[in-house]
Formats: sequence, structure tokens, C-alpha cells
Amino acid sequence: MLDVLIVGGGIAGLNLARNVNKRNKSFMLIEARENFGGRVSGLKHEGKSHGSSHWYADLGATWFWPHQKHIRQLVNELNINTFEQHQSGDVLYQLHPNQPLQRHVGAGSMQSFRFEGGTTRFVQRLLKDVPASNLLLNTAIIDLIKERDMWIAHTNNPECIRIEAKSVAFAIPPRQIVSQLNIGSFLTEEGHRLLSQQPTWMGAQAKFVASYGSAFWREQGLSGDAFSRVGPMVEIHDASVEENDGFALFGFIGIPAAQRAQLDTKKLSQACLQQFAQFFGEKALAPVNYCLNDWQNNHWISSQLDRNEPPRHPEDIAEALYANRLYDTIHFAGSEFAKTEPGYLEGAIEASTRVAASI
Repeated sequence: MLDVLIVGGGIAGLNLARNVNKRNKSFMLIEARENFGGRVSGLKHEGKSHGSSHWYADLGATWFWPHQKHIRQLVNELNINTFEQHQSGDVLYQLHPNQPLQRHVGAGSMQSFRFEGGTTRFVQRLLKDVPASNLLLNTAIIDLIKERDMWIAHTNNPECIRIEAKSVAFAIPPRQIVSQLNIGSFLTEEGHRLLSQQPTWMGAQAKFVASYGSAFWREQGLSGDAFSRVGPMVEIHDASVEENDGFALFGFIGIPAAQRAQLDTKKLSQACLQQFAQFFGEKALAPVNYCLNDWQNNHWISSQLDRNEPPRHPEDIAEALYANRLYDTIHFAGSEFAKTEPGYLEGAIEASTRVAASI
């Protein structure tokens, strides 16, 4: 019997596994998808990047900020290379389709930091501290039963149908727990409500990324920051994965999820490239590679509620949720369960580190 079963192989699950392993506890981490990372995802590119032959353009989580102490401490501990988000240059505003772009001196964005080579490198570094024998991909929990002093989890993996553990830690979005399991076996009705009402941060967001051989926008004195009331992208930034290499642009698409689901993705991608060109010139029409990543299409992350309601920040539900669990051997380690910065990378580290200390 394991000390702990960890459900979910994103940043939170991997950090929890790393900490549990350091404490010499027995564990298994299961991930429903074919790869680790959760909402960290990257478009792979060939090209040298700090000793590697490739780099990743971020399709999901990207930034962390100076005030976020948990992730800063972990980044330093793991000796991961980071850099400050490029901000040098002017910012552009598009207020109306029939009006010229407005150009303002200085981007003036809040200082933020990125991972050299892409945030996927953070996932890869965490994986180095977790034994491969303790990891299972393509494995989803479909039933959870309490039997005396242990939890019995049944999975959809024919090679590992049954897992026994003293405790279970969920490192997946709250609404995924509700949709996958009969949570009445370990939570009160109020606990069910708390999980159901907690939104999945960026769970229905779409992001368009294009990579280029040079940062031609910087050559024009532009930062890469741009904001639009026209769309399809409403917020654009320099997405280069190093200060002087791995050049890219990305934008958040402002079209609501339900409406996006009816659109042709190829046409939407071309509209995004045209918008890049409108802001930064014709060179934007000839990317090395590009990708439209719509998180609403990932049913392991995005729920119907996330797709139907306007985006909103998760709330701090940790204390209330733990007060409504039926057993102290159930834990909540995902980012949306953080006491500080829920939904962000910082939240994933805070929640998973706290759970590791309590197991």
C-alpha cells in the first residue's frame, strides 16, 4: 500500500511528487493525458537554447512575478535559468477597425519573468527529481472507495486497474474532481459546492503563438505589447523564450469560448497572423511556425461551466474546503486550492508544497 496517490501531473502534481519523494514516502503519480505539464504546454522548435537543441513557445502558463516567493524559491533551488519579460519599446493600441493604431512610448508593463527555452523546461526539470517508476501516463481515476485504513482507486489503465494508498492528493482542477468522481464519499455537500463553484483559471482561454527568425518588431522600436478592441486577439506580447533568441509573438483571443467553437481554426489562425501583420508589418505573415491552442478543447482541464461562464479569478477556498472533507487523508494540491495566488504557477507551488508538508 502506498503512502499517497497523487492525481494529476501538472506543475502542482510534479512538485508534490518531488517533495514526497524527498521525504522517502511511497507514492504513485497518475496523469490522464499522454504527457506531463497540465496547463504548461509548448510548441517545440529546433534551435539551440542554453545547451539544448530545441526550445518551446509557450501555449499555456508563461509568467511569474517578483512578489511570488514560493516559485522564486523553487526556481533558485532547482537552478533554472529565467529572464525578465521583454518590455523595451513602445506599445500599440487598436481602438477601432477604421482608425489608425495608437503608439505610446514605453510598454510600462508590470515586471515579470519567464523560463529560458520555455516553461516546458520547468516541467522537464521537475521530472528529473521524480523516479520514472512512480509515474503513470494515460491513467485516469474513475472510482475512489474508502476501505478501513486505505483508499482504493480504480483507474482506466488495464495495466494498473487498482491502486491502494493511505492518502490521496488531488492536483487537478476542482471541477475535474467533481466530473470524474462521486465526491460524496469524501466531501460534504458544502465541499461539493465549493469545488463546483471554483473556476478553472484560463480553462477556456485560447492563445495564438507564432515564432520567427528575428524580432522584427523590436527593430521598429516596438516592445511587442499591443492591445485591441477589434480582435480576434485582444492582448499581444513578445513571446520570445530568451532575451536574444527563440523569437515569437503571442496573443490571447478575445472571442468567447462558445463562439470560438463554431469557427474554423485555420481561418482563425490566419486572422491572427493578419492582425500581427497589421501591428508589426508584413514579416509577421511568414512565421517559422504557429499554433492556435484552445484550452476549452481539453476535457481534462476545461469543464462545461468554464466554457459557459465569463473568465474570473479563483478564490481562496482552501480553509473552507478542508473543513468540509470527511477524512484527513484526502488532500487538495492543485493551483486552484492555493491560499495565495490560486490559479497561477505560484499557486501550484504553494498548494503542493503545503500538502507535502502535511502528508
